[in-house]
Amino acid sequence: MTNGHPMDDDLPLLDRCIAGDREAFDELVLKHQKPLYAMLYRMVSDADDAADILQKTFVKAFVNRGGFERRSSFRTWLYQIAIN
Repeated sequence: MTNGHPMDDDLPLLDRCIAGDREAFDELVLKHQKPLYAMLYRMVSDADDAADILQKTFVKAFVNRGGFERRSSFRTWLYQIAIN
């Protein structure tokens, strides 16, 4: 654990992703998609809307992956994108 963030096991994957490793991003998606979808479904109460927001969240995270400032865990950053 670095920086006191329990989810920092995502950082090596994120570093690989930023370096161009698409499989590393796929691993991040697989790790976070179920709990993130569950949260979104609770927020919007519609399976299709939750799935749509989930997809948009991961697209935005991928496009902006270089902008992750590491002040929070990757999970927190991802959830913030989803909520916004």
